[in-house]
Amino acid sequence: MQKINWSKINHFKQDNFMCPCGCGLNIINPQLVKTIDIVRDEYGYPIYLSSACRCAKHNLEIDGKKDSSHLLGYALDIKVYNSTDRYGLLPILFKYFKRIGVAHRFIHVDLDPEKDQKVLWTY
Repeated sequence: MQKINWSKINHFKQDNFMCPCGCGLNIINPQLVKTIDIVRDEYGYPIYLSSACRCAKHNLEIDGKKDSSHLLGYALDIKVYNSTDRYGLLPILFKYFKRIGVAHRFIHVDLDPEKDQKVLWTY
């Protein structure tokens, strides 16, 4: 996998993409990092991630899907706090992502090449 040049990422740090359980896993896909950084530039407001990489143990603990793209470093969950956040982010996300899931408090985006493309789902 290609290395990430973190000095060229404007809005995120390596820690933002680590498994939240504290195990240290960070296999985030470099293209995903670059893409969410571009989205942040266009959005013009901070973007906070609630989930990125997940180890298998953490994924199981939070009832994540067995084939979750988070396990491979291809997925992010972006925190959203209200309908205004969703309304502002979705048009930008649609420009860069072909796999989007919308929930009440987050938007899932991923670049998993092994899954169906051009899909939108709700939780």
